[in-house]
Amino acid sequence: MTTTDLARMDTNAVAVLATTTEAMGRLADWVAAASHAHALVAPLVGTPFIPEAYKPKVDDRATDEEKAAAREVAVASATAAVLQGITLGLDPMTALQQIYIVKGRPGLYTRIKVALVQAHGHEVWTEDLSDLRCVVAGRRKGTTTIERVTVTMDQAKRAGWTSNPSQAYTKTPQDMLYARAAGRVCDRIAADVLMGIASVEEIQDEIKTTAEAGNGHRTVTPRKRATPAAIEGTVEEPPLDADPAPAQTEPAPDPMTAAQGRKLYATLRDKGVGDKDLGLGYISDTLGREVGSTKELSKAEAKRVIDALEALAAPAPARDADPTLDEGAWPATRPAADAELEP
Repeated sequence: MTTTDLARMDTNAVAVLATTTEAMGRLADWVAAASHAHALVAPLVGTPFIPEAYKPKVDDRATDEEKAAAREVAVASATAAVLQGITLGLDPMTALQQIYIVKGRPGLYTRIKVALVQAHGHEVWTEDLSDLRCVVAGRRKGTTTIERVTVTMDQAKRAGWTSNPSQAYTKTPQDMLYARAAGRVCDRIAADVLMGIASVEEIQDEIKTTAEAGNGHRTVTPRKRATPAAIEGTVEEPPLDADPAPAQTEPAPDPMTAAQGRKLYATLRDKGVGDKDLGLGYISDTLGREVGSTKELSKAEAKRVIDALEALAAPAPARDADPTLDEGAWPATRPAADAELEP
């Protein structure tokens, strides 16, 4: 298989395979395609043409082995995105720019879903669009049946989509309503084109917990070495006649300051992880523990995250430029030192 075969592969992911021989042949094609995709993305992972999400993220204190392992994971994730793009008919670079992963679930921006559906000859058009409602209609090629979807601001409020702190439904209501309506129309008239891939807007509205930061990248931090006793699973006991040692209570660390909070959120946005779920995931990876709220950050931890963010290269703008992603972004300011910026 040559590199040009990547674009020519049969993209019918739901084709019925008549025989085992046919199935094995298709599997061999995919193995070859994966090898070519890996060779394509490996030298590009460190360039500005690859979204920040597919670049390895490592702690400054990581060893060379850990850095190499993080790079392998990033290359593998980018390879998987290219293969996913093949099933949808996307070229490799477009697949890397448009396929978005949250908790292992791939999603497509609504604009690329509409483009794919229209490229296959199906029709999608807008019948009504305002700040209060959007009506999008579509018709499958060769049919007369029209699928029509209406999404209103009242529906968005009842579903809880408007509760994000970025207030995207307030700032750009038409964009948000259109994204939801158009995405549903595309799913209905061209399921065979989209292969069940959800819209990014749909995934973000559904995700209520911390999302996976980085679309497949891995953040590596040094682990504390276990003591021999911990390795063996034993704990030395004091002599029976010994007086128990007084309990040692460590003072609580100083919480993140208001100034640190403002700088943290500004830097998250500047580095391309302004989405709240992605930002929390990045913070968790950087600190090596699960962080569900910025209230949990100490002054030292906030400094550590800010330093790590400032060490990152500037992100590729294509992924974060999508206005629909504002829905989960961090607020621009921190009103008070003890105020929480998240819902």
